[in-house]
Amino acid sequence: MEIIKLESIEKYYRTRYEEVHALRGVSLSVNEGEKIVVMGPSGSGKSTLLHILAFLDNPDDGKRYILGEDKTQVGDTEAARLRRDMFGFVFQEFNIIPEMTVEENVQLPLKIKKVPLAEQKNYVEKALKAVGLIDKRNRKAYELSGGERQRVAIARAVASDSKVLVMDEPTGNLDEETEKEIVKLILGLNEQGKTLVVVTHSDRLARLIDGKLYHMEDGKLYK
Repeated sequence: MEIIKLESIEKYYRTRYEEVHALRGVSLSVNEGEKIVVMGPSGSGKSTLLHILAFLDNPDDGKRYILGEDKTQVGDTEAARLRRDMFGFVFQEFNIIPEMTVEENVQLPLKIKKVPLAEQKNYVEKALKAVGLIDKRNRKAYELSGGERQRVAIARAVASDSKVLVMDEPTGNLDEETEKEIVKLILGLNEQGKTLVVVTHSDRLARLIDGKLYHMEDGKLYK
């Protein structure tokens, strides 16, 4: 089943001095359960592509569909709903709250979704077991290693049963051994049915994930 489809997407950013053509006629189809890797150097447009794909931004031209519905242009409220219901996010910087416990970080998006408390606890426990952190649920996030913090970020992304996990350089701050552990975890989630869309500049990460590979250069997407 096709979850997301982009057709001839164009995106511009205007700065004080110039207009940047960030995406140039980009088309991409994401099917349920797929592993998609988009590789490209810094400034190639891969993060912008991820933002359009996951409703963090709207395109300037082209078409965007989700589950067959035209969602090319959406307002802030609709975009927030789609992100909440469809996507889990994992970024290089982890984006977890250091002063909160592991459990509180994972529970936060469930609170935002107003999931009943008993269900929140159940989802959090399953997610923490999946990433191997159930024994550290009461630790503060700042007490964890980089690999453990990334595991918290992944647990948070999967706790609310998002259909698509979008990842921007998910192992960029990790050493090679920890990267392998995180990739094993990510691939395990894919085997359980999660759709993966990963953007990276790393050949090693792309090889480890071994998904459908695309390359970005100067705002264009190539197979």
